[in-house]
Amino acid sequence: MTETSFAGGVFSPELEDRRSPGSIALVDGKLVITTRSDATVTLPLIGARIEVGGASGKMVFCRHPQHEGVTIYSESPGFVDALWAAGDEGIRAQLRALWEKRKRARWGIAGWVGAGLVAVMVTYYSLAALAGLATVVIPYSVDESIGEFAHEQMGPKELGGAVVEAPEAEQAIAKIIDALKPHLAIEDATFDIQIVRSDMVNAFALPGGYITVFTGLIEKSGTYEELAAVLAHEIAHVTLRHGTTRIVESIGVVVVLQLVFGDVGGLAGLAEELFTMAAINGYSRGHESEADEEGVRMLHEAGINPTGAARFFQTLKDSESGTDLSGALSWVSTHPAHGERIEAIEDHIEELGETRERDLHIDWAAVQESLKTAKDKSPEEGEETKDKSEETGDEAPADAQETTKE
Repeated sequence: MTETSFAGGVFSPELEDRRSPGSIALVDGKLVITTRSDATVTLPLIGARIEVGGASGKMVFCRHPQHEGVTIYSESPGFVDALWAAGDEGIRAQLRALWEKRKRARWGIAGWVGAGLVAVMVTYYSLAALAGLATVVIPYSVDESIGEFAHEQMGPKELGGAVVEAPEAEQAIAKIIDALKPHLAIEDATFDIQIVRSDMVNAFALPGGYITVFTGLIEKSGTYEELAAVLAHEIAHVTLRHGTTRIVESIGVVVVLQLVFGDVGGLAGLAEELFTMAAINGYSRGHESEADEEGVRMLHEAGINPTGAARFFQTLKDSESGTDLSGALSWVSTHPAHGERIEAIEDHIEELGETRERDLHIDWAAVQESLKTAKDKSPEEGEETKDKSEETGDEAPADAQETTKE
């Protein structure tokens, strides 16, 4: 990479997945980004709007009124200097204003929180402790904003497969979640479920209740109780707000304060980080243990046999040395120390005592078989379905009403 090139990314409707990382160059008064797939997106520098945000507060976003939907962004060292050198007085005026705003914001936030409180928090709390405290005072609506933003940014490329239309599997998942809902730590939490075609034996949840289940997980689960155990674990991450805690640790309280006031701009460019956090072992051992325990508690109280958790762990552990999971992302492999956790789960089940089991009337073999004929759902079809339900006011099917995202 040369001195006039900078690592960054672009949002553009011209791209297949609408977003891509790439290399940015300033050429003849234009911002030119070349993506990893060698696509090129160009944005005139003169007349561009410059904004600053992102996780670090240093991400520079460039947009132009004549190129709707296109945003080129970078936080590489020297990018602002390059914009200053290549830009006209209008660009430089924006950069000066942003610098002044940034200085004022530092003092404004300190004054809003209170200098004494900031001093106490900085003195007595580590960053992890501060993140834990933040989730006590930050409303759950912030979790929902974070999850919605990240969910909208994740296409087939990020997810590793297409979202599928699988009514039998969707109804089974809805029945499981309906059974768990009365026992959630956050009573009014709702969930948006999507099933993605992939051999990955995995599921993950974003803050606010956006849950993705891979077909590989459904195919590998021996019973619906095993799938329920994984869902309960992921739901526990949501209701215990582990994702938001990790995000506060990662991006800082300032960006979260922006979210409190409805500004999601600070999350721009972070969808990939949010996916990595949720899907690829982004939680601490403490959070994993808490989710295990909370998930087993919910299963027990819902009347779903909690031994499915330990059984599923054991099944995957036994198959890891074989070829069943070759090339696939295992739910166990992304959650470390699973041998110890199986033992801990079994101990917790014993502490809870006998489960009054209920039959959810799920034909698990039929659910698994139905995946063979499941069709990929295009983004356009998903949007049309959403718009139609909102216009007609149609209710969700009885089995799925409680899990419809409001």
